[in-house]
Amino acid sequence: MKLLEVNLSSEVENKDPEKNDDFEGETCHYCNKKLSANSFAKCKVTGCGKQFCRKCLTSKYKFSKLKAAQLPTPLWKCPSCTFKCLCVM
Repeated sequence: MKLLEVNLSSEVENKDPEKNDDFEGETCHYCNKKLSANSFAKCKVTGCGKQFCRKCLTSKYKFSKLKAAQLPTPLWKCPSCTFKCLCVM
């Protein structure tokens, strides 16, 4: 019986967070996908706090993969704060 419980719990942990509505991750401001917290760059402007996933930063906002991987820097302003946001919100 314990073996069955272990297999079920490991199965739940291996689910794809993008396809799992129960996944407790962060949400990208642009695409609204839920991903783990280390997949995002969070805006450093006081009062903003919007998060953008690295995939959107490279594909939609044309950040280089190197630059997106280095974000957020201590003074990083998100596309919304620099008036370059492409979202429909």
